[in-house]
Amino acid sequence: MRTPPASAVFHGWKIIGVSFLALFVSVGFGFYSFGAFFVALTAEFGGGRTGLGIGLALFGITNGLVAPFLGHAPPPSSVSAWVG
Repeated sequence: MRTPPASAVFHGWKIIGVSFLALFVSVGFGFYSFGAFFVALTAEFGGGRTGLGIGLALFGITNGLVAPFLGHAPPPSSVSAWVG
């Protein structure tokens, strides 16, 4: 069995880096750009600032409450079936 040279970079770190950047960008645009569209959303849907703010708050609270359960949802043996 051949061992890789000591200077070789583990490819898993590249995958982790790309995953981090993808999540960083998606969360950044999805959550932090909400203020840029706030006025347009209130004008489009005819609601007030309070209703839109409550909607965003409920969205965040629901995500925070559901995420731990979804993280444990798939059993380890069937992950390969999910990935395809």
